[in-house]
Amino acid sequence: MSNVTNLVTLGERNAASNRDALVVEARDSCAALGVDLDFDRLDWDVTKHCPKAAGKAGQKTVLYFATHDNGTKKNANKRIPLPQPFGSVVKSLVRLQKDGNPGIGADQLNRMINASRYLAPLLADRGYDPCRLVPKDLDDARRAIADRGGKPATHYRLGQQLEKIVAELNRRHILVFAFTWRNPFRRVANTVRIGKQADENRGKIVEEEILDELARLSHIVTGDSDRMRMAGVKLFHCAPWRVGEVNTIPDDPWVERQKIGPDGPVFDAEGRPVIRCGIRYWPEKSEDGDIKWIPDVMVEVARLAIDTLLEVSAEARKLARWYEEHIGRAWLPGPDGGPNQNYTMPEVANMFGLNRYPAARQWLQTRGVPIDDSARAGLVRRGDLELALLKEWQALEYLTRDRRGLKRSQHLFLTLANLHNYRGTNPCMLGMTTDQHFSDFLSTRGDRPEEREEKRQGQVLSVFERYGSTMANGSPMRCKSHGFRHWLNDIAQRGGMGQHLVARWSGRKEIAQNGEYDHMSGVELAEQGRALMADGKVMGILADVHNRLPPVERGAFRDNVMETAHVTDLGMCDHNFFSSPCPEFSGDGCGPCENLNVVKGEPKSRQRALQNRDDTGWLLERALEEMHDETEGASNFVEAHTLTLSALERIIAIHNDPAIPDGTWVRANAESPAQFEGRPLKRQA
Repeated sequence: MSNVTNLVTLGERNAASNRDALVVEARDSCAALGVDLDFDRLDWDVTKHCPKAAGKAGQKTVLYFATHDNGTKKNANKRIPLPQPFGSVVKSLVRLQKDGNPGIGADQLNRMINASRYLAPLLADRGYDPCRLVPKDLDDARRAIADRGGKPATHYRLGQQLEKIVAELNRRHILVFAFTWRNPFRRVANTVRIGKQADENRGKIVEEEILDELARLSHIVTGDSDRMRMAGVKLFHCAPWRVGEVNTIPDDPWVERQKIGPDGPVFDAEGRPVIRCGIRYWPEKSEDGDIKWIPDVMVEVARLAIDTLLEVSAEARKLARWYEEHIGRAWLPGPDGGPNQNYTMPEVANMFGLNRYPAARQWLQTRGVPIDDSARAGLVRRGDLELALLKEWQALEYLTRDRRGLKRSQHLFLTLANLHNYRGTNPCMLGMTTDQHFSDFLSTRGDRPEEREEKRQGQVLSVFERYGSTMANGSPMRCKSHGFRHWLNDIAQRGGMGQHLVARWSGRKEIAQNGEYDHMSGVELAEQGRALMADGKVMGILADVHNRLPPVERGAFRDNVMETAHVTDLGMCDHNFFSSPCPEFSGDGCGPCENLNVVKGEPKSRQRALQNRDDTGWLLERALEEMHDETEGASNFVEAHTLTLSALERIIAIHNDPAIPDGTWVRANAESPAQFEGRPLKRQA
C-alpha cells in the first residue's frame, strides 16, 4: 500500500503560523497578570492582578484552564487541562484581553475560559486545533450550553464569549476558513411582571415581618460582633447598597453639603442652609469613589450606625495603626523582653483569647512556631511569636492593594481577629467583616431541615435563631443582604422616583438595569395611575372626563379605565391586555395610541421620543420621495409616518412644558388611529 501524504495548503500554514505567533506574543511579550506568570500552568493565581473586593470572603483568585471534568476541584492536580494547542490559544486570548483592558475582573476572564470548555471536545477529530474551527462547532457548543442547564442570563454571557473568541481568531487570521458567528442567545429582559419569574423576583424583597423583627432586635443585640453587623444592616435600610460597598466603607465616611437647587444654594424658611447627608463609598462596579446620599428621614439612623461602627472598630484600627508605624514588628501585650523572651502555653492562650492552653499549642503548631517542650508547660520565644503574627498581618495585604488605596487602619469594618467566629477574639491580630459574616448574621448557615434537627457542630446561627425569632407560621426567619437593595428600589419605583434617579442612587451605569429590581405588577402600576388621577396628577381627555363626574362616581370610573398598566419606551400604557391584544403593535406604534400616558420629565422616555422623531422624519422623507415617483402604496406610508411624527411632537412638547410638574401622567392622544377598517391601499392617479 502506498503512503498517503496530506498536503498542507498555504491557508493552513498561514493560520498555524498566526496561531503560534499569538501564543508567543501572549507568553513572551505581554506583562498582563504579572511578568512572573507561569504560562504553562493549569492554574493561574491572579489574586494580585484581579483582587476581590476587600469585604468578600475567600480572597484568593485562581483561573483554571481545565475541562469541565472535576470542575469543582480546587486542586489543580485533580483537574484535566484543556488540550493543546487549543489550551494555549485560550490562555493567550485571556491574557491579551486583560492587557487590553486592565480594569477587567476575574469573573469576565473566567467566562471566556468557561465558554472555551464547550468548544474543546468538538475539536478532538482535528487535533484540538482552533485553526480548524467551523460554524458547526459553534452551533454544537451553543446546544451544549443550553443542554447543560442554568439561567438564561448565563447562556447569553457564554454566547457573548463564544462570539468574542471567533471574532478575535478572525481578526488575527487564525481560522483556515474565516466566518462570523453571532450569539444566538437573547439578552434576558428584566421587566417580567407576571408569572413564575415575576413571583421569584418579588420573593427577593425582604418581608415586612423580618423588617419589623430587625427593628426590634436592633435595640437588644449585645456584643461587638452583633453590634457591628446590625449597624451594617441599618445602613442597608438607608440606601440601596451592595454588601461589598458597605463593608468597605472608610473610617471617615460622613459627608454634609448644602443642597443646590436650580437657582443656587437652598435655604429653609428661617434662612438656614438646607443640608444633605451622605456616605463616601466605592461602587463595586466602578473604579471611582462616590457618595451615597441618605434620605432625610434616615439620616439619624445612618449617623447612629456610623457612630457604632467607629466605636466597635476603634480598637482594631488602633492596632492596625501600631502595625503600620512599627514595620517588621508584631504587637504583644505586656512588657517587651526582647526576641528571646519566653511565654508558657497558658500565657499564649491568654494573650490570643484561646480558652485553654491545648488550643494555644494547636495554634502554634498549625503556624509552624517552634515549641520548647523541655519545660513542663512548653515555652515559645517572643521572636517566633512575632514572626507568626507578621504572617497573619501580611495576609491582610488584600485590604490595601485594591483600587480604594486605603490603609488597613482606614477600614471601618476592620475587627480584631475572630471577632465574628466562635473562637476567642485575638487582640493581637486583625480580621475583616466579609459578606459571609453578613450572610451568617441574616441566615443560619447549614440551615437545611436535617441539619436543624441534628444541630450539627459548626452550624452558624443567625441573629434570628439566637434570639428565637420566627415567622408567624413558625418557619425560620432568613433574608439576604441584597434583599434590602430590592426593597428600597421597589419603594422608589412605587413612589414615582424617576428611573434615572433610581439608577443613580443605586450606583448603576444603565437605567435598563432598574428592571431587575422593579417588582410592581401591571395591576399595581394601574393602582399607582388611579392614585395619581385621584390626586389630580393625570392630564388629558380621561382626566377631563373624570373631573367632570360627580365625586361619588369617580372611583368606579378610575377602576374601569385603568385596570392594568405596563411600561413602554414612551411612557405608561393602560391598555387592558386581559381583554384584548395591543391594537397598535402592528400599526403606527405607541406614539399615536390613545392608551399612552406620557410620564412628564422621565428622561429615558423623552430621549426615546426624540430618537423616534428623528427616525420617523427620515422615513417620512423617503416615503414622500416614493410618492413623488408614483410608487404604488407610498401615500399610505406618508399618512402613517405623518400621524406618528405629529404624535411624537406632542409627546416631546409635553416633556418640555415647564407648566407640567415632573411625574404627571399626560394622555397625549384623544383617540387612536383606526387600524382595522379594511381600507384598500390608496393608489396614485
